Amino acid sequence: DREHKLDNIGIIWDLTESWESMYSFLLEIQQQEGNCNVPQTYVTQDGKNLGTWLSNQRVNRRKGKLSKERAQKLDEVGIVWDPLKKKEKLAG
Repeated sequence: DREHKLDNIGIIWDLTESWESMYSFLLEIQQQEGNCNVPQTYVTQDGKNLGTWLSNQRVNRRKGKLSKERAQKLDEVGIVWDPLKKKEKLAG
């Protein structure tokens, strides 16, 4: 049951395949919605924690742990790297 709990919080077991898979889900959202602004709680129809994954990408980038290639791919689809700052600008 421990593995199931780890799955539920977004633990990624096969990093390369899983990153590309999650990126594909993000592309689908971008094509459907015109943006990639999924809430942290967003879960795909397949049960993938896309919101948690995207949040982890932002954290990894801030910590310098996201590869340049992956950061560039996310930039190309219009990721908002600091969604809280964007909300402040819209509210102000």
